[in-house]
Amino acid sequence: MTNLLLDGLLVEPKEHPYEISIINDEDLMAFNLTENIDDICEIDIIKISTSVCIIRNKYAVLNQKSANRKIKNIIIAGNFYIAGINNQGKLTSLTKKQKEKYITKFWETETYTDDEIIEIYLDSLFDM
Repeated sequence: MTNLLLDGLLVEPKEHPYEISIINDEDLMAFNLTENIDDICEIDIIKISTSVCIIRNKYAVLNQKSANRKIKNIIIAGNFYIAGINNQGKLTSLTKKQKEKYITKFWETETYTDDEIIEIYLDSLFDM
């Protein structure tokens, strides 16, 4: 059985991460990661450790969302969630220790040059 609510973090551009309950439903995640009904959205899960992942809108940059944080040589645009992930690839809640670690890791906000942001756009176009 899948847990409907997950304890995780939300990271917004130019903001500090904060704790949030995430509804464990791909359609609702997609809805919450877009601001406009016309936004293109495809949920993308990127594992950042053996038991933690980020959940992002793969095409946020095409929706002209602000650059947020750099993770694994990818500049993530728009909001993203941080959640746990188990060995079977199922999303789980973060532990208290994981929350503390990733709040600290993403505490500092990041800014990017226009050239770096253009590179995001080009990478996302070739990724479609």
